[in-house]
Formats: sequence, C-alpha cells, structure tokens
Amino acid sequence: MKLKAWLNTKLFHFIGTIQEPWYTWINAFANAWILFRNPEKVTHPGSLHPDKTFYVIRDLPYYVGLAGWYDRVLGYMLRAERKGWIPVVEHLPDPQAGDPETGRGNWYSYFTAVSQYDPKDIHTFANVVYAVNLGAIHKRYNRNEIALRHEISQRAKLNRQSCSVIDSRYGKLFPDGAASYVGIYFRGTDYRVKGSWRPVGHAAVPEYDAFAKEAEKSMRKWGFDIGQGERLFVVTEEQEALEYLLARYPKAKYYEKPRFAQFKFGVNLPSQIPPDLTQRENNFLYLLDIYTLSCCDYLIGGVNGGVLMALNLNGNRYRGVHVLNTGVN
Repeated sequence: MKLKAWLNTKLFHFIGTIQEPWYTWINAFANAWILFRNPEKVTHPGSLHPDKTFYVIRDLPYYVGLAGWYDRVLGYMLRAERKGWIPVVEHLPDPQAGDPETGRGNWYSYFTAVSQYDPKDIHTFANVVYAVNLGAIHKRYNRNEIALRHEISQRAKLNRQSCSVIDSRYGKLFPDGAASYVGIYFRGTDYRVKGSWRPVGHAAVPEYDAFAKEAEKSMRKWGFDIGQGERLFVVTEEQEALEYLLARYPKAKYYEKPRFAQFKFGVNLPSQIPPDLTQRENNFLYLLDIYTLSCCDYLIGGVNGGVLMALNLNGNRYRGVHVLNTGVN
C-alpha cells in the first residue's frame, strides 16, 4: 500500500512535469509493458464479417472526464488504424453517475459513432479485439500526434445535440468567428457530482498572478496587443478566477454559465451551480468553451484534458501555443 501511495503521488507528479519528446517515449514504454502483461487477443463471438477485425473501445474502470475520454478514444482509434482494425466504441454510462440522462452520460451523449458498425452487434462479429486499459494511450502535446488525432477526429464528431448547443451561442458571442483571438484557459481541475459538485482532478493549478504573467509574456512574444482584452476569450469554471481575469482584461469575452465559487482541491464547495443542472448539461457548456478555444488563433492554458481537446480539434493551426506544465497534484 505504501508503494501504491508513492506511485500515486511522487512518481506521477514527477512524470507529469516531463516535457516532450521524453513523455512520448515514456508512454510508449508504459504501453508496451501493459500489453506484454495483458495482450490484446482476437476473440470470435460470432460469424459475421469474417474478413474484418473489430477493435472494441470500452469505458474505463475509473472515472475520466469528458475531454480525457475523448482524447483516449482518439488514441485507441489511431491504434486501430495502425493495426488495420475497425474501431467500435462501446462506451457505457459511468456506473457512479446514476441515470445517463442526469449523470455524465456516455460517448453517444456527445459524439457520433466512429464507424458504420453498431456496438450492439459486437456479439455477432467473427473477429473482435477488446482494447485493454492502456493508461498512457494519450500523447499529450506531441505536435505530430496532435496532427494525426485532428485527422482522425473527423470520424469522431460532435453529435447533433452538442452542435446545437454550440451553434446557438457561438455565433452570438463571435458573429465574425473567433479567429485572431487568444483563447485563455484557466481551469482548476475536473468536477463531478458526489453528494454535491466536488473538484477531484489532478492537474496542479498555478496561482492567478503567476498564470497571468506567463500568459502576458507569451502574448508580448507573439506581438499581440493585449490592451483591455478586446481580443481575448477566457475560459474558467471558477467564478473567483473569472472575476480576476476580467479585472485584468475587462473587455475579454466569455460565456455566461454557472460556475463554482472558487477552487479548493478535493473539497465540496459552495457554488453558483443550480441544483437542477445535470453533469451532462454542464458538459455541453464545457464543449462550447472547448470548441471556441479551438477556433482561436492562439491558445494559452495549463495541463488538462480541455487544452488537449482544443489542440486536437484545432489540428496545429494555432499561430501560437503556450501550455503551462506545473505537473500534477
């Protein structure tokens, strides 16, 4: 137990601070070890499509936020493509979230199918490989990998309901589009319902002033006129952080939505989240923020799934990117 506790704290914090290209090599080694101990095998549940092999991407044995799951699915899809397999997402609702309509929901709550084959028919296929839990399937900020993930993301699109939420608000805030904007993502961590909304994520959070100074350093390097924030789009899920950013950049744009009062790791917080707002509904607003970030010309943010999702959606079209890697808690 002491070794496990050490792995979950000191070692993972250290790994979280490692920069590319070394992080990618560590991921490759970790995945090779996982596959050596638990190889992916072809099973034969049925008889249909004997000339094809299907790669079944299942939900994880532990909770992963929406952006993290999206990135992992893209990673598994790339693995399937390299193997010549057909990916099928069999993503079940989070068992701790209750009703999928009120909890997080599943892959199909937000995204479309990644191939033409129905996951309900898996038991009829002649050749099926079930993906093992590759804990390091994602490649973080490797630009070559991001380009590949952007290409494959065209087969893992947002569904009609997600697009409807985005279309209804993006055009109103950005009638001419978000190009030429700097997207600034200051976000504490992941949140989920556990008795009440509670931050349970893992990314270390920089102090407000330190984050702002780093952001402004990058903007000046890019020759960007900060002014009063007229061309800034800010994202955060903490009201206190939003007020700080608006005091510094009073003309910055942002979406009106429920936010937490402030961030405090691992503690239930008083918030402005309406009691009847479901996690799924909140995720649609989260996707709106991430989509808008992906449309900006510049991106500044910490190490978290949302920043990586924006990078995947943008596909290396940003004119400038600054990721503040402060490790993990």
